[in-house]
Amino acid sequence: FEGSRTFKGMIYLDAGDKGTASNPIVISSYGIGRATIQPGTLVGLLAYNTAGIEVSDLNFLGAPGTKDGIQFYTDLPGDKKLSHIRIDRVEVSGFGSAGISIFGAAGNTGYDDVHITDVASHDNVMAGMWMGSFLAPTFTGYAHKNVYIGNSKFYKNTGRTDFVTVSGFGIFLASTDGAVIENNVVNNNGEKTFSIAGPIGIMTMEANGLLVQNNEVHHMHSPWNDGGGIAFDGGITNSVMQYNYIHDNDGSGINLAQYYPVRVNFSNNIVRYNISQNDGRKSLSWAGIVIAGPAQSSQIYNNTVYGTTNAFGTYAALLITGQTTNLNIRNNVFITQGGTGGLQQASVDAGQKNMVLQNNAYWGSGSRLNLKWSGTSATTLSDFRRISGQETFNGLPVGLETDPKLTAPGTGPTFDDTRLLSRLTNYTP
Repeated sequence: FEGSRTFKGMIYLDAGDKGTASNPIVISSYGIGRATIQPGTLVGLLAYNTAGIEVSDLNFLGAPGTKDGIQFYTDLPGDKKLSHIRIDRVEVSGFGSAGISIFGAAGNTGYDDVHITDVASHDNVMAGMWMGSFLAPTFTGYAHKNVYIGNSKFYKNTGRTDFVTVSGFGIFLASTDGAVIENNVVNNNGEKTFSIAGPIGIMTMEANGLLVQNNEVHHMHSPWNDGGGIAFDGGITNSVMQYNYIHDNDGSGINLAQYYPVRVNFSNNIVRYNISQNDGRKSLSWAGIVIAGPAQSSQIYNNTVYGTTNAFGTYAALLITGQTTNLNIRNNVFITQGGTGGLQQASVDAGQKNMVLQNNAYWGSGSRLNLKWSGTSATTLSDFRRISGQETFNGLPVGLETDPKLTAPGTGPTFDDTRLLSRLTNYTP
């Protein structure tokens, strides 16, 4: 399409228009500037049961009541994977559904080798980017694989006001085996969403082998629930969330959840080196890191969480609700600022199985600690150790396990935190 011109109507390709990675169908602009595709109330580009397609250097401009901006949709039988999609240097805005939608509608049929780069998807309704499939009654596998979403911006995707529709996401990714989501900025989505679930800046569910890193997610909104930063939701396995900066969201910064009924266990995940700052501002999801439901066998370490009291007068740097199994939470920093009783550095429900809290740092302004375990609150780390059995190593407070002068609780002198403070202040590296 000639650059700087506007073209009315929809681009449509079907199975007869299939390209390959070495010989793709290329849809782009030539000359000066980008061409604009303006489809009216239709999809901007619909690729039905086909792939081997590259879309670049175009603007897609929707109108109220339109559908997706760019949609790849397949309902081929036989769990087929259509290969090679490239969406690069594209702006998609003003569409009534998702800016970009990639969807498998038959069993585990879907797409392989998908790259979305340098995209701006904004001012749409459902999401900036949506990738998934229809949920079968029982889990049988993943529709998509080998996905890359990078160096893009997803913002001001508003969501819908009807209560049951899940909408307002920056990035929504499900039913995918192997994906990298990195170097994106996701912000100011979900402003109109009034839903039982969602929105989340980067939302993932029933996916395996994800790497979510180096993203900035901020000012996500929700007048009701969620409105958080990044989520590993139900059925995430063997995945890593790292080096993300998450801040000033209405809902919780980092969301790790397993819903009921369980279709795929949440297990073998790592969450590390992330920052959550001033999250949990207005939503009923009011924590820096929230872990909900029967999550299993995962590591959460070296994260920094900082928060203050929110619109409800509550905030927890770490909130664990539901019964988890084999979670290791180590070397994190949990900080609260403010003097209200609703601030908690950590709150953990009863019924955890083989949980380890170890070597975490807790700090509340004005020397106010509020650490809750199984409904009982502690205002000192010593009391928290006593009621929870956590923050110890071989029965001793962390950092003192090699000190022959100190013994396990109940077998020697009562542990005094001032002895640890003395050791730290007199320590010379």
